[in-house]
Amino acid sequence: MPGKHVRFATLPTLHTTSTVTPPSPSRLSHSSHYYGSPHSPSYHDHRHHSESRHGSTSPRSPYSYSSRGPQLHKYLVYSHSHPGVRFDVRLPPSTMTISSSSTYIPQRTLSEPAISPPVASLTLSIPHLSPHWRIFVTPSNGVFITLRDVFDAVYYTLRTRITESEYRSIRSPDDLKRVNRAYVDRYRKVGERDKYVGEAEKQGGVRRVDFLAGHTRFEGISVMSDGRTYVLHMS
Repeated sequence: MPGKHVRFATLPTLHTTSTVTPPSPSRLSHSSHYYGSPHSPSYHDHRHHSESRHGSTSPRSPYSYSSRGPQLHKYLVYSHSHPGVRFDVRLPPSTMTISSSSTYIPQRTLSEPAISPPVASLTLSIPHLSPHWRIFVTPSNGVFITLRDVFDAVYYTLRTRITESEYRSIRSPDDLKRVNRAYVDRYRKVGERDKYVGEAEKQGGVRRVDFLAGHTRFEGISVMSDGRTYVLHMS
């Protein structure tokens, strides 16, 4: 990429493996639309919020209906055309909005379990990305995975810096151009609000999110038929 310097992490940031094969950006599906947000706030909330069971009526459950297996929170359910939230994974999730209302997600809602019944761990895979680049979600409250835990894990995991060896293992010239373009677009996007923050983002170098080649719109999560495999979808 003439006139530009691509930066890398000085130390490997992936889990220890013998070899790591980066994904092929050209294999990603194509779509459009995104929404971004600035820095995500601290979220150490140890309270488990639950709806009252008193009264003659019951509140609508925020979880997807399923006759068997785990039920995802409605803001995590996969939909290509109408995802529950607007979230550009290049940017922090703190001002992510609800798709239907363009309003922010209430803090109380972000503290709700991501899955019903609640789980203490969650692993997400992304189609066409290296299996070594899975997203591991852990509970910030020490008990169960919350909605906020999922969004933050997606954002921060995809911000992992790429090593020079990973970058140089991209064999296709077209794929290399896509990654480089995604890197430039990302730091320019971040710099739209604050040029100094954008410059810091540029200095941070290529990250895993750049291997998505611009497909950074969060579409949700699906559960495979085994009830244990979770897939993160983006476009």
